[in-house]
Amino acid sequence: MEQRQLYLDLLRIISIFAVITLHVAASIAGNFSKVPPDHWMVANIIDSITRFCVPVFFMISGALVLGDNRNYQFSYLFRKRILRILIPFIIWSLFYLYYFQQQPSFDLLNGLYTITIKPAMYHLSPPCIIYGLFIHSLVCIY
Repeated sequence: MEQRQLYLDLLRIISIFAVITLHVAASIAGNFSKVPPDHWMVANIIDSITRFCVPVFFMISGALVLGDNRNYQFSYLFRKRILRILIPFIIWSLFYLYYFQQQPSFDLLNGLYTITIKPAMYHLSPPCIIYGLFIHSLVCIY
C-alpha cells in the first residue's frame, strides 16, 4: 500500500467545504432580484472566491493518475476508471431529465440522446467536459 499524500487530502477537504459554500452562496446570488443588495453582494463575492473547488478536484485526479506507476491494460482502465464516472453521470443525467424537468412522458432512448448533446441540468456539465478533459487526457497519458 502506498503512502497517502496528505497535501492532496488537505486539498480535498478544503475543496469539499468550498463546494458546500459555493452551493449555499449560489442559491442566494442567483436570486439577485429577491434578496437585499448587500446580501447579494456578499453571496456573489463568496461564490466567486469558492469557484476554485471544481478545477482542484480535476487537478487532484490528474495528480493521482499521473503519479500512478502501475502498468495497466486498456481494458482494465476502461472498466475501472471510465465506467466509474460515465455510468453515474448517465444515471444522474437521466434522473434530472425525468424528475426536475418534469417531462410528461419520458422516453429512455430520447433521454440518452438528449444528454449527449446538452446537459440535463445546469450543474451537470455537458459531456464535452468528460470527453475533452478526462478521456483525451487518459489517451495522452497512456
